[in-house]
Amino acid sequence: ILGDIQIRSIHTPGHTPGSCCFIISKMQSILSGDTLFKNTVGNWGFKGGDYHLLCQSIDKLAQLKECQNFQILP
Repeated sequence: ILGDIQIRSIHTPGHTPGSCCFIISKMQSILSGDTLFKNTVGNWGFKGGDYHLLCQSIDKLAQLKECQNFQILP
């Protein structure tokens, strides 16, 4: 919690094994970091990065019903 803003983390491996995205419901936003880029998947070229895990993580984000209309911020 940051002030009155609640931030939820979700494990999204693929960029690295410990990658996470952050959901900020009050702002209707997902902070994706390097999990997702504009018009493409994120970067998986780091040690422990895995393209297939990255795609699974993106699918996991897409299935979050409460986030269907959220903006995604890198």
